[in-house]
Amino acid sequence: MGSIITEGTKATVVILGFPHDEGVAANGGRVGAAGGPDVVRGFIQKMGAIVNMEYGADLRNITVADGGDAADYEELTLKVKEVINNGGIPFVIGGGNDESFPNVMGLLTSKLDGSVGVINIDAHGDVRPLKDGKVHSGSPFRLMLQSELYQSRSPQFCEFALQGSQT
Repeated sequence: MGSIITEGTKATVVILGFPHDEGVAANGGRVGAAGGPDVVRGFIQKMGAIVNMEYGADLRNITVADGGDAADYEELTLKVKEVINNGGIPFVIGGGNDESFPNVMGLLTSKLDGSVGVINIDAHGDVRPLKDGKVHSGSPFRLMLQSELYQSRSPQFCEFALQGSQT
């Protein structure tokens, strides 16, 4: 599959990396998530055929690009917005879950209109308050829910906290 990946932000699916784990550290979690984008990119390069007859999968009509890594939340928001405005689907590889709010902001500030639905499937709920005024891996969806821009889009939010909530 690695052979079909080009560079840039114009494709059906665009990979964006967010190699940061400050949000995990701020939440007292185990750091190391910053290596996620490079690990996943290495795995994608080794994936098999574009056409898989066994599963009836044919990816020949899908273009995939790698849009590089975002240096910070603001750049991630801008990259997600750019991919959506180009007609693509951003596939963001983190890092910590604190990158979820910039993802949503990229969607909300794009040229798409209408209502917005967000689903979060995680080990625990990510709607906790900021810690000492700082974003962490447990706060992205609270920020989203409190955003006036999000509230203006007839939003729907569903969260599956597989291990319950944390305080």
